[in-house]
Amino acid sequence: MRDILVHYHLFKNAGSSVDRILSNHFDRHWSTIDASKPWEILDPDAFSAFILSNPALRAVSSHQARMPPHPLPGIRFHPVFFLRHPIDRVGSVYAFERNLPEGASPGADKARASGIADYVDWRMEEGDGGVICNFQACYLGWHSSDVNFSQVLDRARAQVEATRCIGLVDRFEESMRRIACELTPFFGEMEVRQPAVNRSPDRHAHQHARINEIREVLGERRYARLLRMNELDSELYEFASLRFGEYESK
Repeated sequence: MRDILVHYHLFKNAGSSVDRILSNHFDRHWSTIDASKPWEILDPDAFSAFILSNPALRAVSSHQARMPPHPLPGIRFHPVFFLRHPIDRVGSVYAFERNLPEGASPGADKARASGIADYVDWRMEEGDGGVICNFQACYLGWHSSDVNFSQVLDRARAQVEATRCIGLVDRFEESMRRIACELTPFFGEMEVRQPAVNRSPDRHAHQHARINEIREVLGERRYARLLRMNELDSELYEFASLRFGEYESK
């Protein structure tokens, strides 16, 4: 049986830090694969073909692959992904885009030219909000035309229930230790104590403080709207946190 770790790299969910750990551990046996455009979903057949055409591959990361991968004879997949409090994630997306070069993307240009309140207003307009509004629930639960939006949260929760190697960004080191322990029988012991990647240095070290700061800057009305537009992500994060606690007690 061939074991392959698949890291589903959700944007601004500590994925670059996970990738560094995987790259250091697997070296040339780790790789990445994505579609040609950042907003596309990677075709499952293309993902399968990539796995089959790289027989030495033991770990792969992708922003655009979706769960679960198509079953392949003789291959056992080990999915890994991280979730984040949706409001904390908004702050991280803004900080990241604000530090991108001018012209890198419409989001980067807006973030560079605006405070977070104006940026959030722009992102919450129809057609611009996918990256900060229910992004995680949609990533896990809505990636084909046959899925109704009302089913997204149920499908995302099902992915969390079916995956033992999930992590929470606000408990990153603890999450990685747990994930590494779970995967040791298949991939050996991983060194998970490594510096974070792409962490915004000007953000507070504690999640609750970051969220409170965002709430204060946005104001109550805008903050309430942002919460409504992240209702699915909030429920998903709470569900994943409870599951995290269940594994902790075992």
